Amino acid sequence: MIVATLLALAGGCQPWRADHEATYADDGWSTWEIHLLAACEELLRNPASRDDLLLALDRSLAWLADDARSATFFDSETERIATHAATRCFRNLIAAATDAAWLARRVRENFLPPVAARAGGSSGDDALFTAYYAAAFEGVATRTPGYDWPLYAPPPDLARDERTGEVIGRRVGDRIEPLPTREMIEREGLYAGMEVGWLRDPFDAYVAHVNGSVRLRGPDGATIHLAHAGTNGRPYTSIGRQLIESGVLPSHGVSLQAIRAFFDAHPDQLHPFAWRNQRYVFFEAIPEAEWPRSGLGITLVEGRSVATDKRVYPPGGPMLVRFQRVAVAPPGDGSSAGPSAFLDDPEMQARFVVDHDRGGAILGPNRIDLYAGAGDVAGDRAGRFTAGGFIAPLIRRTAMIEATPPR
Repeated sequence: MIVATLLALAGGCQPWRADHEATYADDGWSTWEIHLLAACEELLRNPASRDDLLLALDRSLAWLADDARSATFFDSETERIATHAATRCFRNLIAAATDAAWLARRVRENFLPPVAARAGGSSGDDALFTAYYAAAFEGVATRTPGYDWPLYAPPPDLARDERTGEVIGRRVGDRIEPLPTREMIEREGLYAGMEVGWLRDPFDAYVAHVNGSVRLRGPDGATIHLAHAGTNGRPYTSIGRQLIESGVLPSHGVSLQAIRAFFDAHPDQLHPFAWRNQRYVFFEAIPEAEWPRSGLGITLVEGRSVATDKRVYPPGGPMLVRFQRVAVAPPGDGSSAGPSAFLDDPEMQARFVVDHDRGGAILGPNRIDLYAGAGDVAGDRAGRFTAGGFIAPLIRRTAMIEATPPR
């Protein structure tokens, strides 16, 4: 995990001093100057865009300040405090900014340049950017004719790592044993009676597992909001990659829409391919106001929340990313609005985001998933998006030691 080796005060940022400009003029920010300024301009161009980023940062700060919720995601208390300090500093800058050049200067003053901050992070412009969304499907709380595909609550014998909270198996007496695979769970109905929702379409149920969050709406309009509540601890295998390697789909142009179209045309093939992915996700019902909730327990913000590998990047911290789509397809419904509309833009983009989530397929320093929102438009947008780019966590420069945890 990338963390600041030098800790910062949880209070405000360093004041800008003119003599710092010469010191930092060629320290690694210079090659990023145009991208940093572009991210600042994007933020200040639209008040709603800044409001979304401030909301994402506030949710991070509340999570980072809550030891019970966030401590298990850090190797030490000092790492959590450092991330809280960096996030609060960045939030203060965003709130105070009225000019893009001013904001870019303050970010450069207070945070390490991307080259220095990325030790163990993405190298060059070789990071793979994808997008995900919170699914909204037809579904009900109690099994009804036509709704035959269940989502389950976590079993009571689930065993988790005490430090990370990751599922490591199930408790059998004084032993920890592996949980059953997806195929075993679905073929044998191992968790019958623990259903938290039923879906009409089997591929919808699979997508809910991949996304880790789903809103179900029944024929009477009743809704259920479900969030990720753990997994079976088994390895994740991409169904899209399996389809490519089997020669079913071409290696270019693979999207969620293409995968769905294949299984709509070949429903008998869904289980054979889905069961190659051993991972199984469990769900719990949550209040609508908390949905969609990330794997860290933070409510996501469209266009600002991202998922990364938490072994590499600081959970809850701000990031600067730049990326460009490698393939462009027009929106399926003609929509180009909303906080995640930037995903449809073919031009090089730079953007501030906040690290709120994790994912089974998001592994290593060169992977990041951008949250595109909830519902069909977001799903269409996310399903078509792939980009190459660079990931830079924002790490504080200062060497002040925080003596007590943030409150």
